[in-house]
Order: sequence, then structure tokens, then C-alpha cells
Amino acid sequence: MYLVTAYRWGWLNNHQYHVYAGTDKTKAMALAHAENDDRGGKYGCAVYLFIEDGTDYTLEAYYPSSYDEEEPYHNGRLDMFESLGHIIYNYSKGSVMLPDPDKKGYLMPVKMEPPEWVISEVKRAEEMAEILTKARTPR
Repeated sequence: MYLVTAYRWGWLNNHQYHVYAGTDKTKAMALAHAENDDRGGKYGCAVYLFIEDGTDYTLEAYYPSSYDEEEPYHNGRLDMFESLGHIIYNYSKGSVMLPDPDKKGYLMPVKMEPPEWVISEVKRAEEMAEILTKARTPR
């Protein structure tokens, strides 16, 4: 069984979707190549071959995004920015986690007054998230 998956910028931890699943290798390769071309370099497309019982697979081919990656990969920078977002959010509420001087390897909450621009930016982002969430909620 072949599975073709498109990965935005080739990143495993970003948007992805399936293009094809079936037994035809020629079709899988053609659809992966076509999807890669049609998305203008934004998506890398992987062709996986699953063994009969579906418990293991191999990467048969990969058509990279415009980043020219060799295969799909986990982008640690996305994790970093998500983590920083949590830190800034907590900071905007007046608390940060800092190393605990009494417990090596542990963090402790510390009260810290953020500047007004941090509070305003987090509030703006919260309002936008609420608007987008309401827009997607079925009525």
C-alpha cells in the first residue's frame, strides 16, 4: 500500500494532508510529483510504502518543498516559538518561571511586572484568537 502525504515546507510539525492511498506505485509517484508542482514549492510530498499488515513503512520517494530538504523533518524552531508564546503569555499575566536556586534543574514561579506593550500585544492576540475561534464554530 502506498501513501502520499504533503508536508508544508517539508515540516512534520506543520500542516500536512494525504494526497493518495492505494496499491498503484506509478499513480502514487505521479500524484506526489504533480501535487508538489501544483503547490508552487510550498509543500514537499512523500511517497511511503507500507508493508502488508500496515505496521511498518519505508520512504520510497520525496519531492521537496522550495527549501530543498532531503525528507520531511521536525522543525525545532516551531517548537521554540510556541514555547516562547507560552512564556510571553505568562509574563503578560505577571509571572515567569525562573531557575530555582534551591533545586537544581527545577523552575519556580516569580512575580514580575511586564511592560504595557507586552500586556497590550497579548490582549490583541487573545482578541484575534477569540474572533477566529468564533468564526470557525458551527452555529
